[in-house]
Amino acid sequence: MKDWRTSGVAVTRFIRWLKTEVRTGKEEATELSAAEKLEGYRKQMPHYLGQSFAPIIAYGSHGAIVHYEATPETDVPLKPEGFLLLDSGAQYLDGTTDITRTIALGELTEEEKIQYEECIKRR
Repeated sequence: MKDWRTSGVAVTRFIRWLKTEVRTGKEEATELSAAEKLEGYRKQMPHYLGQSFAPIIAYGSHGAIVHYEATPETDVPLKPEGFLLLDSGAQYLDGTTDITRTIALGELTEEEKIQYEECIKRR
């Protein structure tokens, strides 16, 4: 297996953590602590060298800010509702990754569903 494919494994583990621990209220998280959690999953992967760029973990309205980067002043808690934007990358011995995902952290409003579907149509 190519080393960079393990980035997908790390992101999958991260999304599972979001859905089984954060979404259910078993564990609290913020944008910054979620970024640390993702980095922890990546560090477990073979041949991981580091991040290829600062991760974007943007919750709610922060997801609309281009190249948003959470700081201690802007960091917000994740709730079991709405969207989380994930844009992150890693460097491995044999390649660099860049993965972007929009993750529903809970039930979405009808307006959120409509806006998401419109974004997908425009792609």
